[in-house]
Amino acid sequence: MYKAVLDKCQFIRQLNEKIYLRSSLLESGNNLVIDKHLNIHDDKSLREIIEKAGFLLMDEGRAIELVEAVNNRTSKAIDSSAMFCLIMGVANHYCGENYDAIQYFSKAFKFKDELTVEWIDHLVYFDTITKYSLGLISDEKHTAAACVSLRGLIHP
Repeated sequence: MYKAVLDKCQFIRQLNEKIYLRSSLLESGNNLVIDKHLNIHDDKSLREIIEKAGFLLMDEGRAIELVEAVNNRTSKAIDSSAMFCLIMGVANHYCGENYDAIQYFSKAFKFKDELTVEWIDHLVYFDTITKYSLGLISDEKHTAAACVSLRGLIHP
C-alpha cells in the first residue's frame, strides 16, 4: 500500500513539474504523454533524441526500440519534422512494418524543404524500395528512382 501511494505521489509531482515549470510545452503544441508505468514524456524531447541518435540506434540493430518508443510513449503529433519522419520510416522498414514506413515517408516528403539534397536522396531511395517490396510500383519506376537517388554517388 505504501509503495502504491508513493508511486502516485511521485507521478503527481512529475506531472506538476512538467505542467508548471515547462508550460511552454503545452502552448507550443508539444504534448505530454503518460505511459502505463506513470512515466511522463513530452513529444519534443523524444523527437530531438530520435533525430540525433536514430540512425546510430538502427546501425546497432535497435530499430525496434525506436518504433516501440514512438508507438508507446508519444502522441500522434510527434511527426512534425522531415528528419524524424525519415528516421521513423527507415526504422519501420527495417522492422517489416512497410505500410507504416510509407506513411512516415509521405509525411517526410511534406517537410522535405527541411532536408539537404543527400537526405532527400535517402528519402526517395527508402520510399522506393519499400513500395517496390510491397509491389506498389513497377520495375521501371524502381530503376528510375534508384538512378535518381544515386546521383550524389556518381562522380563525373
